[in-house]
Amino acid sequence: MKKLVITTCIIILLIFLLSSKIFAISDLFSTANGWLETGRQHTNTTMDTTNLKQTSDTIFNIFFGVGVAVAIVVGAILGIQFMTAGIDQKVEVKKSLFPYIISCFVLFGAFGIWKLIVTILSSI
Repeated sequence: MKKLVITTCIIILLIFLLSSKIFAISDLFSTANGWLETGRQHTNTTMDTTNLKQTSDTIFNIFFGVGVAVAIVVGAILGIQFMTAGIDQKVEVKKSLFPYIISCFVLFGAFGIWKLIVTILSSI
């Protein structure tokens, strides 16, 4: 009886999945054809780089500001914990200081690479 229930559930699941894919594929082709036709109608092939640069700068400033704020808050918390902790707790704070330093390195390195790439690509 248990095998019959499992087999029935699998068959119903397969029927549902196969029928939904058929509808999705037909919709996908009509959407893709409409997108291609829109591309063929437009003859303007230039890209507005100033808008893209402004958007990139805005995203950069927001993420960088949040990252710096989080780094400062976490650094302050670790510093306060280190100053107020006993000897045993200072060891644990020192253990958590290494991942903090690595994450700050990754944060500033990633944003430095991002700014470098945007600067290089904007001069081209």
